Amino acid sequence: MQGVWFIAAYIIITNIIGFALMGIDKRKARNGEYRISEKTLWFWAVIGGGPGPFGDEAIPP
Repeated sequence: MQGVWFIAAYIIITNIIGFALMGIDKRKARNGEYRISEKTLWFWAVIGGGPGPFGDEAIPP
């Protein structure tokens, strides 16, 4: 049962991080600042944070 909680926590945490990184990147793009590398964004998407950034894309700028 502990394994289920660990996996759920992992998915939630990686999605929150992915969501936050996309929001920060979006803000930096609007301000013309140096953006977060695509490599970093893809890393978080691949390790389990994929749905979080999609949620951020649904939020209008």
